Amino acid sequence: MLSKNINLFQNNADLMQIAFVVPDVRKAILHWNSIGVGPFLLLPHLELEQVIYQGHKTNPDISLAIAYQGNMQIELIQQHNSADSIYSDFLKFYPEGGMQHSAIVSDQYGKLLSALKDNDIDIVQSVKTIDGSNACYIASDFHPGGMIEIIENTKPMALLFDDLKKCAKSWQIGDDNLNFEGA
Repeated sequence: MLSKNINLFQNNADLMQIAFVVPDVRKAILHWNSIGVGPFLLLPHLELEQVIYQGHKTNPDISLAIAYQGNMQIELIQQHNSADSIYSDFLKFYPEGGMQHSAIVSDQYGKLLSALKDNDIDIVQSVKTIDGSNACYIASDFHPGGMIEIIENTKPMALLFDDLKKCAKSWQIGDDNLNFEGA
């Protein structure tokens, strides 16, 4: 259980993301578009610099799609291979997919990691992107509400998220041709 010494939300960051692991990211995008969420930025076969899952390096081949509904980010993740990861584990238990984690973005990423370690809270998976951004996922064995992801706040990421929020404000149902793919 999270110690009273760790307060992930107060004074650190707001909950900003709900993430779903799905068997088909393109199908999931169309579903979300049909209920008014979009446009999505699709990052097919996202290149990651490093993924550590339960203490071991792994190489999940994932596609990621991101959109906003107001200030809430909706993230869709599809894993294409069988590499060990929180995503493949989730689909073993929930083959139809579903809500897997929520996330915060923190300016105090290193400080939070130290506090987690000091309080014996397990980081199940950590990710480093090719642009140097970091994120980690906290074990959720102590509650049934999904994992918590902590994302390091970086300027490029903040700019991307702001641009996606702006796109979402003018997007309308039927504009699914405005979903776009990134590199």
